[in-house]
Amino acid sequence: MYIFTLRRCDFMLIRRIIIFLIAFLGLAATLYAGDVQIKLKPGLNYISIPNGTKRSAEEVLSALPQSSRKAAYYDTAQKKYLFFVPDTDYREFSEFEFLRGYWVKNDTAGDVTLTISGTTPNAYSVVLKAGWNAIGCPGDKEISVEQALSPLKLGEDYSGVWRYVSNVDPWYQKCAPSDQMIPGEGYWIKMIRDMAWKVNNNTVLSISLDNKLWDIGTIAAGKIVSMNKDSRIIITNDGTAQEALELKLSGPPGWSASASTGDEKYVLSAIFCGTNDSPQEASFNQEGADDVILNNSQKATASVFAYPQGTANGAKVASGEKRALYLQFKSPTITKQTEEQVISVIVTAQSS
Repeated sequence: MYIFTLRRCDFMLIRRIIIFLIAFLGLAATLYAGDVQIKLKPGLNYISIPNGTKRSAEEVLSALPQSSRKAAYYDTAQKKYLFFVPDTDYREFSEFEFLRGYWVKNDTAGDVTLTISGTTPNAYSVVLKAGWNAIGCPGDKEISVEQALSPLKLGEDYSGVWRYVSNVDPWYQKCAPSDQMIPGEGYWIKMIRDMAWKVNNNTVLSISLDNKLWDIGTIAAGKIVSMNKDSRIIITNDGTAQEALELKLSGPPGWSASASTGDEKYVLSAIFCGTNDSPQEASFNQEGADDVILNNSQKATASVFAYPQGTANGAKVASGEKRALYLQFKSPTITKQTEEQVISVIVTAQSS
């Protein structure tokens, strides 16, 4: 959380606006999966367990009829499939492991739902060998391929990730880095070299800013002043999870935050955008009052605190990514306040 302070207004003049920053600790949280349901279609399904570290195959497949509890796993180290078929010689593994992908065959005529209960491991790792590896979504939340595999690098550590698509030809589909991995689904990854895939599910929400001051000088009542590239603030997601940015106002006494200026009423608006974007004065509130900051907390979306012509917004900021924050201030048309005025803008990050 950060608090900006905009201060000082004299009668009919706003002599100076200063943005003052106060940092608060980020939020740490442990993900809890609870019950995750995996729907098995008739025929082959490619799945993974979204919680726990290892589960017995019998437990995972317990919703299937006894005669249909069959699974297969590709062991990259041995370069062959291992099979789980109860009461046969093909009982070559007995557990489903977190982060691994498994083929499961549903021999029934209808859908069967597997219910997997438990907690997502705080931290877990598996060794991925050069070549093809069967993997799973690392938790109970959708997550982009790029973020799920971080710090592994596309083109350096692995050449791509593929998902299984039933009843189509071909049955595999390559994933883009921004595609979402789905809890309970299995995936293939082709590794360029042997690497450990380490997943940390301790979520830390945290942001930092590069600039603590915005000094706009003196303006008359009823005027508009906007940040430019020299005065904008760069916000960095230095937490461990994808974040959505939120804004709200507090104070000052004697002035009211509003969507339109008036007697003792001011308007403060904000835009989150890419660091190479250049919003102008007319870029704020293109849809009405969608960028106005008020006393209640508002979360950034694709249309709130957004620059439609830009390359990014504050709704989904991946770990390590940066956003530019531009502010626009419209002073009251009339003010009787002669004492110093303090406007606090509170910025927080929520899990996105």
